[in-house]
Amino acid sequence: MRKAAIGIVTFAALIGTPVLAADMPVKAPPAPPPPVSSWTGFYVGANGGYGWRNVGASESPADPLTQFPEPGGQTLVNSASTSLDTKGWFGGVQAGYNWQFNDRWVAGLETDIDGANIKGSGSANVFMTALPIDTLTASQKVDWFGTTRARLGYLPANNLMIFATGGVAYGRVDETANVGISPGFAFGGQGFGFALACSNPTSFAGPTCFAGSQSRTSAGWTAGGGVEAQLSRSLTLKVEYLYVNLGSSNFNLPAVFVPPGFAPSILRASFGDASFNLVRVGANWRF
Repeated sequence: MRKAAIGIVTFAALIGTPVLAADMPVKAPPAPPPPVSSWTGFYVGANGGYGWRNVGASESPADPLTQFPEPGGQTLVNSASTSLDTKGWFGGVQAGYNWQFNDRWVAGLETDIDGANIKGSGSANVFMTALPIDTLTASQKVDWFGTTRARLGYLPANNLMIFATGGVAYGRVDETANVGISPGFAFGGQGFGFALACSNPTSFAGPTCFAGSQSRTSAGWTAGGGVEAQLSRSLTLKVEYLYVNLGSSNFNLPAVFVPPGFAPSILRASFGDASFNLVRVGANWRF
């Protein structure tokens, strides 16, 4: 009997062992690491921002009559210059492609086009016959601009890129300039086949002595940098700074009123680079 009891106890222990093992918790396998978000691919988006810069403008005599020397070393019409405080808003669209070529670096190409209202004007006294009786008024406006740029980005985190960028820029620039005489004065002259006349109030001509304008589509360059963040697999948000330069220009300001038999006297208007700083935000949809 004693041997039988020992056998029964031993058998019970043996058949109970699997039951105890089945009740023990089983450790789950480790979770796979989260997928790395790649920047590679095409994208399109929209942007908007603000641009600003001071631009210089001037006039100078450009024919023998306006260049004729007066007592004291001045010319019949003296040169004058002013500064244009250009600024304004813009907005548009962009498209591009990114290539993430390792864990930390991204190369890409982006192009954009923006409608703009970046404009400014300025004025300065103009001496005629050594008297400050005229005023130069000049204005410049950027109607639209675009850029095509290479980008090189560094990833301090998988979803954050700091980038530098640069390339070509182009845009439409409108510029005007005129020289008008002050109230109560009149001025006229002729010689060397050229002539001009103006007065304020009107007696024999109007108050504008010289006037001219031009609209140009110019190419230039741009450079800058910014930060872009992935908000989701498809959506990114960026903030960037660019300097855009669309080049300088010159054009003639002919005399508005000319007596018969003479060519209009001429001033030469010169505008500094149509350039501006810009800060803008943009959203890109990746696909």
